Amino acid sequence: MKKPPYEFKTKKELIGYIWEYYKLWIIGAAIVLIAAISLISSIASKPKYDYDIAVSTSETLSTEETQAIADAFAALGRDVDGNGAISVNVTDYRIGGDTGDDTYGYADQVKFTGDAELCTSAIYIMDEDTKAQVTDMGMFGGEPFAWRSGNTTYYVNIRAKSGKFETDKKKSAEYDAALELFNALKASCG
Repeated sequence: MKKPPYEFKTKKELIGYIWEYYKLWIIGAAIVLIAAISLISSIASKPKYDYDIAVSTSETLSTEETQAIADAFAALGRDVDGNGAISVNVTDYRIGGDTGDDTYGYADQVKFTGDAELCTSAIYIMDEDTKAQVTDMGMFGGEPFAWRSGNTTYYVNIRAKSGKFETDKKKSAEYDAALELFNALKASCG
């Protein structure tokens, strides 16, 4: 801090001097502090799910369809994290389909590939149009089976236990819970 040119008689004069010469530094520090608090808050308040399920379809699912899938899986699942509720996160990726402008389709393909590479989801649901494309990615441990939700037939498959699902203890536990849910769904389909 610069040495003031004279002694201040009141605190108000001192504060006025500091503000006059250092206001940009003070404003910058306040912005950085607010951004850091916001980032920490958003990370700390991010919801945790018992199951993460990826849905790849040729058409974007409605909120009702997504909720119906989540409810069907929650009915068969268990409370993995012990918080008293079974929570299922369903992420919808539109892959393919005819929209005219395929920008969003490409973006969803990139997000879907990221989901697969980062081992975010262990259970994958596909429609007839995307089944071959997704299955050809070579990340599954077996053949998909047919499952009906409402009037739609989906194909469900579980990812092979590889990558983070093998090396990371937390992800391995998530995978084991997803495998249990997958087998329960498969058994309910007969």
